[in-house]
Amino acid sequence: MNWKLTLVATLCLFPGRLPAQPALAPRTGAASPAPVNDKDVVRAAEFAVAEAARKGDKLALVKIVSARKQVVAGMNYILTLHVRQGRTLQTVEAKVWERPWLKEIKLTEWKVTGRQALEGGSVENAPPGKDAPADTKSSFDCVADFSEENNPAGAWTYGYLDEGDVFHAYTDHGKFGGTSRTAYVQWSEKDPKHRGTDILLNTDAVPPNGPLYPTRELVLGVNMANAAGDSPVLRWTAPRDGVVRISGAVTGLKVSTRGMPGVRHPNEVFLTRGTVTIVSGKKEWLSIPLNQKAGAKVAPNAAPIACSGEVKAGDSVDFVFETDQKDVCGACLKVVVAYAEPAANTPARK
Repeated sequence: MNWKLTLVATLCLFPGRLPAQPALAPRTGAASPAPVNDKDVVRAAEFAVAEAARKGDKLALVKIVSARKQVVAGMNYILTLHVRQGRTLQTVEAKVWERPWLKEIKLTEWKVTGRQALEGGSVENAPPGKDAPADTKSSFDCVADFSEENNPAGAWTYGYLDEGDVFHAYTDHGKFGGTSRTAYVQWSEKDPKHRGTDILLNTDAVPPNGPLYPTRELVLGVNMANAAGDSPVLRWTAPRDGVVRISGAVTGLKVSTRGMPGVRHPNEVFLTRGTVTIVSGKKEWLSIPLNQKAGAKVAPNAAPIACSGEVKAGDSVDFVFETDQKDVCGACLKVVVAYAEPAANTPARK
């Protein structure tokens, strides 16, 4: 009998004689989004804050902003956290590595990427000209406050929701286009699987070569690379308790195809079909549908934004653009979030 056939027959007839197979070690993989309320994520976040506090700092976990998991001879938890330290709200990028079967857990990274004052003092890591204490500000303008370098930028965070409705802050930014070739300031995601959305501001005084992007408005954009089905999100985080009023306007993206070969639409067309939703927690404050047909020559009236609600310090209000359109599209926002009452002067703690 051929030796190959003999080996096969032996394995089939005597399966109980097979040697025990060693357990395969987990393979290292790419980080994948995880729900912020996942019990393992919450445990890792609480451990990270407790471990960081061992240096003597009094820290308290306020919120898990986003989370990812990665298999690396165990499990890596890659976290974005809001942490309170005294009168300051910190944004922290943390990594926790765990091998639960060995009861081993370590904090491998703790990086403070932003700070905002909650009860007085200056805001660190804020863009020039925008260093007013967050707790004393009564009005927050998404355009005037826009940062080219920092995310979060004061009360604002630029990011996206994945298909599991998990929020992620954008990790990449750059400039391109316009009359100066750097007029379009953009936040997007480095992860190639999630590069289909962005938040952009056109800083040009006059749109070059037609209105590719409106000036002095934030564009929550989606492009044809959005295979992951993500949604761009402009997030505002409340620095203190109170009632806030949101005002502004939203329109769809007006795209100029002048000088762009191979395009499927004529010049100056409206392509947006989707919805802008304002959400705080699980409560929807306002929903604005956009249904602008390709080929339109005249801009439709901007849909007004007007709503209000009560917030606690650390609560988020999200401006979310969702669409099923498989083309370049976006929502253009002018938004101001204002407290109904100005901040009271709070004496510094001794």
